[in-house]
Amino acid sequence: MRYCSLRRGACPRYTCVTRAEARALRDRLAPAKRRLWSGRIAEHVLAWDAFRGARTVMAYASIGSEPDTRRLLSKILEQGKRLLLPRCFGEGVMAAMEVERLSCLVPGAFGILEPPEGASPADKGSIDLCLVPGLRFDLRGNRIGRGAGYYDRFLKGFEGVSCGIAFAEQIVEAVEVRPHDVPVGAIVTEFGVFTAGRDGYA
Repeated sequence: MRYCSLRRGACPRYTCVTRAEARALRDRLAPAKRRLWSGRIAEHVLAWDAFRGARTVMAYASIGSEPDTRRLLSKILEQGKRLLLPRCFGEGVMAAMEVERLSCLVPGAFGILEPPEGASPADKGSIDLCLVPGLRFDLRGNRIGRGAGYYDRFLKGFEGVSCGIAFAEQIVEAVEVRPHDVPVGAIVTEFGVFTAGRDGYA
């Protein structure tokens, strides 16, 4: 597995863009590239020690031009790990729900597939690894999400390993940070695993 050491000057500096603009930049990636890079991201996650040692993994069902997580979700189940996916409720509240079959997922908030009503909730403290989506990430693990704050609330007090999933083109030197924002500890791109804040750029 390749550990990716992104450093200052190796990625774009902070630019103030809206979420719509950040999404549009990702949408412009050619579908063939997204498929190829999504496969590489999955390979890096599957080979990562934090994943291999995890018994319970919280992931998410990708949507639109996000890195495709379908292979990862299938592999988590195939390897006998406990798979959790988020189910969103009102006012930015998100819970981790256990999933035994991907075929049971239903469209939820924002049209994202999520566990159905009646799925078993899991204690946040049982999660070893949490995979996190985002529109932009920076070198310290700060992220720009969809804007509802679901993951910032969920990750507050989380003691496991949190990891952003993104294409390398989504990484910038710095994003605007607000008091409630919670950074991730690592980011996986098509180039490898990037440990936030500890590879010479902190």
